[in-house]
Amino acid sequence: MRVPRSRLGQWLRACLAATAVAAVALPLAGSAVPASPGRPGGVGADDRRVLGLAEQLLTRECMRRAGFELWVVPPVPADQLRAFPYVVDDVAWARAHGFGTDLVAATDERRRADPNQRYFAALPAERRVAALAALNGARPEGLEARVPSGGVVRRSADGCTSEAQRQLYGDLPAWYRSSKVVADLSYLRQRRVLAEPPADRDGDLADPAWTAALRPWSRCVRQQGYPVDTPDPLREAVVTRGRRPRWPRR
Repeated sequence: MRVPRSRLGQWLRACLAATAVAAVALPLAGSAVPASPGRPGGVGADDRRVLGLAEQLLTRECMRRAGFELWVVPPVPADQLRAFPYVVDDVAWARAHGFGTDLVAATDERRRADPNQRYFAALPAERRVAALAALNGARPEGLEARVPSGGVVRRSADGCTSEAQRQLYGDLPAWYRSSKVVADLSYLRQRRVLAEPPADRDGDLADPAWTAALRPWSRCVRQQGYPVDTPDPLREAVVTRGRRPRWPRR
């Protein structure tokens, strides 16, 4: 059964007032939300923020009924959630974050400061197992989605996370399937663009528009002393070693 709109509005107003200055994030706030077929453009950032808050509130109520605590925390700032699967094409973002290594540190700091993480870590072992089962369900059974890239993903249909999502979206199995398919389609699109010749394992060649755009990009970075053909070596050098890539200048 879905939550009545009036009750949900009361919860959200209370939550927004209580969490306006908080600075940590719970994974629930980033739950995938498939686009609504009745709304052009699908679900926007504001919609996702409201749904994330609503899900946290419902989950907190459920966990309290089970005898556990849960804190409602705000979502990660939108600037820190941006993804650049091909190249970083936002100059202002790149000047602020480079390849995003500072955001990795920010994520680690949020995790350390997260009151929910600290609460679960401080519970005695048996109590922690019970709390995790109350939150996520005891076993990954009940929800299943076959994704376009192949394989099947599963999750528990029980627990407070599922109860909250069931109240928000009604048909939980259908919502779970659609959210996983939508996320996987993004991965498939990126793989088809980036597949390098002669072929990837499925026999797909890289997108011609991508390979054409790489040529002037590669010439430009080579002029700066980085003899690479794709952004991957630069990204790997910065993200994994946390420093400026060092190649012999030409």
